[in-house]
Amino acid sequence: MDAIPATLKVQWRIGNDCNFKCGYCHPSLYSGSEPFKDYYTLKQGLLNLKDSTESYQTVNIELQGGEPTVGEDTKLLIAKPISERFTYTLHTNASADIAWWESSIKHFSKLILAWHPKADDDHFKSVVDLARSNNIDYGVIINAEHTIGNWSRAVTMFEYFQHNQYSVQFKTLFQNYQRGNNQYMPYDEGQWDYYLQANNIPKVQIAQAEVTLYDNYLGKLCWAGVDQIVIDYRGNIFKGWCHSSGVAMGNIYKHPVILSNTPEVCPMTICKNAFDKQVKKSNNSWRIS
Repeated sequence: MDAIPATLKVQWRIGNDCNFKCGYCHPSLYSGSEPFKDYYTLKQGLLNLKDSTESYQTVNIELQGGEPTVGEDTKLLIAKPISERFTYTLHTNASADIAWWESSIKHFSKLILAWHPKADDDHFKSVVDLARSNNIDYGVIINAEHTIGNWSRAVTMFEYFQHNQYSVQFKTLFQNYQRGNNQYMPYDEGQWDYYLQANNIPKVQIAQAEVTLYDNYLGKLCWAGVDQIVIDYRGNIFKGWCHSSGVAMGNIYKHPVILSNTPEVCPMTICKNAFDKQVKKSNNSWRIS
């Protein structure tokens, strides 16, 4: 029997409202069709997760939206820790008020701070500075749209952070985000050249980009459910976003669950979710590690 890892990673979708509602995002990420849960429901979910993960030394919880900080109850939840074993990761547009960031920054193990054209640039810089000055593991992502004005602003922000030696990444976007994720916005040749240079990617590789988006792990052992779990908007727990098992392990809002400590053979020919991809896989098929 394999040893249980020290850390469990959790991605938890807690609602899908967003204050930016960027046009390139799919409405499923900002429509509010899955309202953010209230504080007491979220707290009960965390208490159940605490009871479910007693064998793990730490549990890193990534609360996902939409924009998670749109929910006032979510902000309250982060500000009032449930367990000393819990740490939080947030992928955020950083738009929450600076007073909340100042009071809550110590509870984060990692922040992905995503700049969008709708951001207040000075406010965004202030939150990034707060993360860096508090030694939080952080990364800045500059989302570059192809339109001239938004592209220019993205370049300006990227070069500001790059010049001042922040951890920053320049990112191009899919025009069918969450609807296939395989067609980029219509960037021109100069924009692609800038993107490749910013990310130190050899130019020859761009022709291969759209055919290398997906991975095939069919037959390999996968540690989803052991190293990490996912929780959907309704609180249902799965090993990964692929839902390869087809059946939820339980519902975190209703009761604790029994987690697996044994990897299983992957039945999927396509793996396209970044969280699912990062989990440990065996090198060879059919249980040969």
